[in-house]
This record gives sequence, structure tokens and C-alpha cells, in this order.
Amino acid sequence: MKAASGYCLISAVMLVSIVAWCFSFLRFDQNRQYAYLPLLSSYIQRPGRCATLYQNVATRHEQLMALRRDFLTNQGENPTPKEKECFDPYEPTFSCPVEQRIGQEFGDGGKFVCGSDEFFQEKLCLVYSIGSDGDFTFEERIRRKFNCEVHTFDHTGDSVAYEEAGRKLGVFFHPWGLTGGPSSDQLRNLPDIVDQLGHRNRTIDIFKIDCEGCEYKSFDIIWSLIRDGAIRIGQVQVEMHVGWQPEYHCGLDINRFFTGAA
Repeated sequence: MKAASGYCLISAVMLVSIVAWCFSFLRFDQNRQYAYLPLLSSYIQRPGRCATLYQNVATRHEQLMALRRDFLTNQGENPTPKEKECFDPYEPTFSCPVEQRIGQEFGDGGKFVCGSDEFFQEKLCLVYSIGSDGDFTFEERIRRKFNCEVHTFDHTGDSVAYEEAGRKLGVFFHPWGLTGGPSSDQLRNLPDIVDQLGHRNRTIDIFKIDCEGCEYKSFDIIWSLIRDGAIRIGQVQVEMHVGWQPEYHCGLDINRFFTGAA
């Protein structure tokens, strides 16, 4: 889906909950006495080094989150009145050690993914891509590169043509948009999508979303589902949109989105 005329669009590729996600894959080999992260596809030779690294990252994350909360609280009800300042309080609190861009190298469509090829290829990974506007570059490349099962969703445009284009590329297309409310003919909430596709017991390894503003209301419920363990998502790539509706408030809406992810 492309931004309507007059929209001020800011791309913010976000790898949410990376700290918890990355280190949930921490494994220890008791026989050979080393710890390693499959995400990095390399061994960390000294016992205990991973635990120390995790603690340092987690501590720094909490410090940055506290600074962010104080900043927003002190700014009151109108924390970032200028659109260009909307994302200033949200500097990264974690950096992915193995990051690669999938799809278009520049411009719209491509997204940064956290993880090595081997990490995704060691199982049949599952990818959800919300919003395509008929452009399957990201989906096709991630399917070919990682051999993932890829589903893309878009309720706008020519759904018959999109479905045929996706089929030729090995991508499953569904003519649905994403909503945070009850499902309808054209819109589905994430729990209903997962159930309808039979993915309730699987992890959505990559959840990419570019839906022209639906990210705000949709993720109000998605963050809660993740915290409750009702839905498992490895990482999220989201393009956030500014000025998408008249009632949109740059600072407060973005603050609610990021706070929900914490």
C-alpha cells in the first residue's frame, strides 16, 4: 500500500524485543563447555561470556528505557509537536549483530532482517508480510534466500492479479488487511489470520508490516498477545506513518506504539 498524497511518511525499521528474542536462542553444550548463539552462527569460546554479554545489553536497555520515559513524562501531553522530531526519543536500545537488508537495496519495499542465513535455514521459517501493493520483491527474495514459507496480505488493488503474481514466485497471497478490531470480509485481526492459516502452534519468524497507518491500532492488541504467549513472533519490521489521519498525534501515538512493545 502506498502513502496517499499529503502524507508525511517516516520509515522506522524496528526490530522489537530483540534482546529477549535473540537470547532466547542461547544454548549451552555441556560436553564441549562453550556457549554459542545460532543467530551469529559462530561460537563464543569462553564459558559465561554470553551471560555477561546478555546482562550488559539488558542493563543498558533498561537505562535507555528509563531515560526515554523521563523525557516523555517531562514533555507533558504534547511531547513532540514537530513531525520531524517524532522519533527523536526512540534511539535504538539494541543493535543486531547480524543484520542484512532484504528486497530493494534503496527506497521503499526493502527491510532489514536480523539473523544469519543459517539461523533461518535450520527450520522451515514462517514470514507474514502485511501490505504489498503488488510488489513482491521482499517476499520473493526472503523466500529464495531463507527458503521460508511466505504469506503476504493486502486488501487493496487487484487481488486476482496479486494472487497469480505471488503464486509464480512461491508466495501465498491473501486479500485481507490487518485490523486491531473484529474481523470482517476484507480485514482480519492477527489471531484470526493465524487460526485460519493453521499457524497457531508456529512462530512467525519475520513479521513485516507496511499498511499506511494500520500499525497503530493493530499493534495495541498484538503486543498484548505476544506478552501473553498467545502468538509467537521472532521479529517485526514496521514502516511507521506520520499524519495518516486527522486525529493522529505524532508524539502520543508513536509513544503508545513503542511503549506497548517494551
